[in-house]
Amino acid sequence: MSNLPQNESDDSDLEGLPPSVRHYVYEGPDQFSRIFRLENDRCLRSMPNAFGTRINPDTATGSLRTKVEAETEINEYFVLSIDPGTFKRVFISDRLDIPHISSSEFCARTSRLVIKMPNPVHNQVGIRLHDAIKLALVPMRLDNMVFDWGTVNLDVGNDRNKQADFGWGPRRRPPRTPKRPTVVLEVGLSESHQRLFHDMETWLNPHKGNVRMALSIKAVRNRPKFTIEKWVWDATNRIPSKVQGIVLERNETGQITSRGGN
Repeated sequence: MSNLPQNESDDSDLEGLPPSVRHYVYEGPDQFSRIFRLENDRCLRSMPNAFGTRINPDTATGSLRTKVEAETEINEYFVLSIDPGTFKRVFISDRLDIPHISSSEFCARTSRLVIKMPNPVHNQVGIRLHDAIKLALVPMRLDNMVFDWGTVNLDVGNDRNKQADFGWGPRRRPPRTPKRPTVVLEVGLSESHQRLFHDMETWLNPHKGNVRMALSIKAVRNRPKFTIEKWVWDATNRIPSKVQGIVLERNETGQITSRGGN
């Protein structure tokens, strides 16, 4: 008998991925590095920056020999078939030299790893938010009480591992509490609402990620506009619930406006 939660299938890790996502079979660290550069190039070439021009992957990721045609759809993801033992050795133990990925989700039952690639937006947004949180804690003398989990892989139940873009938690955990972040962050450019809901459900479900709060930041692909949302678990309906949202946008004159927040 399957031990999957009700209404969850083996393909739930693929929920909300774009149709253009590519699938590969893992053959070693060198092959993975080539695939990663290929997919990262393809993503960056299709990605306009905040002023509407496309990002040059040669300046964003260094000199690359592989030239990839620009695509109109931004796709931050690719899927890798890899057995559980190899996944743990390569991506959990960090024993091999592989490119840094933004975040990932692995399902041992299907031997499938969904990878979200890093990009300038992920890096800058995550770092800026982390710095803002630490700065806000300084006046309260709480900055040293928060532990930065970074992009650590966590067991989220049902033979799955998941990695957020960032995670935070108390440096000193209360007795008998799990060793994991209490707040996680997901940053996306091409993430669909279905994929976002999947991520939030995985993190907040008490039988999976069991975090107390999840933050999502969605960046608009062709202008400086961000949507920040706060999600918590709705225990009554057993679904993730968005409880707060704010939209930040900068116009052509450099003025920043915000709306929402309640």
